[in-house]
Amino acid sequence: MRRAAAREGVEVVKQKVEQKVEQKKVIVPTKRMEVVDDDGWTHVVDAPTRRSPVSKHNGAQENLQHGGDFTVNGVAFVKRTLQEMQDELGYWRKNWEKSTAPEQLKVLLNKKKGDGSKKISNVVVLGLGSLQIARLEGRRASHTQFAALETVVSILAGEEKIHIVFQDPIYTDMDKQLLCHLGHQVVEDPAGFESIGEDTLVYAIHCYGDVYRKVAEGIKPAILICTDLDNFGKFNLSETTEEATKVFEDIVDGCEKIDFPQLRYDFSDTKIYLRQTEEQLKRAEIAKLEAIAATAENLETEDNTEPGESAKAGEDLKSEENMKIEQGVKVEKSGKTEESPETDETSKAEDGTTSEDVGQNLKPENSEKSDDIAKP
Repeated sequence: MRRAAAREGVEVVKQKVEQKVEQKKVIVPTKRMEVVDDDGWTHVVDAPTRRSPVSKHNGAQENLQHGGDFTVNGVAFVKRTLQEMQDELGYWRKNWEKSTAPEQLKVLLNKKKGDGSKKISNVVVLGLGSLQIARLEGRRASHTQFAALETVVSILAGEEKIHIVFQDPIYTDMDKQLLCHLGHQVVEDPAGFESIGEDTLVYAIHCYGDVYRKVAEGIKPAILICTDLDNFGKFNLSETTEEATKVFEDIVDGCEKIDFPQLRYDFSDTKIYLRQTEEQLKRAEIAKLEAIAATAENLETEDNTEPGESAKAGEDLKSEENMKIEQGVKVEKSGKTEESPETDETSKAEDGTTSEDVGQNLKPENSEKSDDIAKP
């Protein structure tokens, strides 16, 4: 009896555990979303809606869903030592370097350096994301974007040491320790925005609209690498307003817009906005005017040549007609020929033959027989 009761108790406990596990299996939304534009293209963009408060219970569910070891403010993270953080960064850095994107960046940015683009004196990184987050996709994206940042800085700065500032409220203590170990600075809001100057590179990929608004409120940076700002007006997202769209347009006014090399979704719809110097703007304006002048000259040349070509074609056609007429005249002047019965008759007419005689001569040989058949 006791053994049977114990077995029943074990079965009840198993059922309760299974029910709890089923209840905890939830789908955790990410900040990315797919949006289809008017032309049918699908873009992966960040949902600009604010994050709703997450309770500790929901945080525990997310922890189980992503295999995290601990949660902070409802966000799940994995435990890492500093060495493990460095090893994982090295792994994703190698993956980035194996792709074609770094070489594309080198070709692109080296060309712009040769055009006299502004030199950068510091870098401000906003919203990179935690390198310790439990969600593998998010952790991979943050590591890859960090590796891409290193490539960009090495191209633009060369051997020169550039000060880099990181700001993201999601950073853990281990994130901060790793970034400082690599020689960078981690600051709290709004110190990152206050570090932006005219010679600054702002690196803010897949951030919320509020981040770009704050950047727009300050000094315009030399280079802005971020999500395509046209998307905020194109897709009519919830936080996007007409006023905000104008702000985004203002911050990139006078910039050259370049596509960032793509790699999975890590850089979807990412653009490089290069602010042009006064000299570059003058050269661009001169080149634009020269192009307009060349187009106008080509149109004028085409307008002038068309009538001449038509006249020439008309003269050729007229010459051809004259040749035919002249040949006909020569045939008439050559006298009668065996091939032309009409010429024979014409000659007879000229010899005094009447038109009636000509008609008789032109009758077919069986004309008389035909007349006999026609009689009743």
